[in-house]
Amino acid sequence: MNILTPSASIELLAQAESGGFPRFLGPIETSTPLNAAPYIVPLWRLREGDFLSSRRPFIEKLIAVLDELAIEEIAPQAILIGGSILFEAVKPADLDGVIFYRSERAESLAPMGLRQKLEEWKSRGLDVRLIPADGSPVLLIKVAAYFMSLYTSQRRGRPAPRGPILIDCTDDKLIGYPR
Repeated sequence: MNILTPSASIELLAQAESGGFPRFLGPIETSTPLNAAPYIVPLWRLREGDFLSSRRPFIEKLIAVLDELAIEEIAPQAILIGGSILFEAVKPADLDGVIFYRSERAESLAPMGLRQKLEEWKSRGLDVRLIPADGSPVLLIKVAAYFMSLYTSQRRGRPAPRGPILIDCTDDKLIGYPR
């Protein structure tokens, strides 16, 4: 498998964004996990505003949620984002995503009032799920595959499905976030 250099990764990401996040950047026969959806984006690129800039209000709300989780010592590892947020011609009602996290304190989610937090976030336009990344690998793969399938499904009256993006929350530029 080819290993992407940072500049090649940025180039592929720019190509994917300018192409409307197709599921594959080229013919399926020549695709690899590195040049197809989900497209990997380091979280710092979202923070700096140079990716999905037309969706900045949703990105700022997502970053605020990550800040809330960090206070509770919940470390997001990755976020899978799909849905209408990736359709440039569509005005999205919300951001659909799955936050895969780790926590040294398993009880961290209980004091947060998880159900209330999810409802609060949804009222802010964030339809997100929290999935532990430090549990069963089979369950983790199952959940990721389900949401990948959901986010790439064809829905009546909607444009052709887009490839989701996968935000890498473990980048070293994120000082202050638990790992």
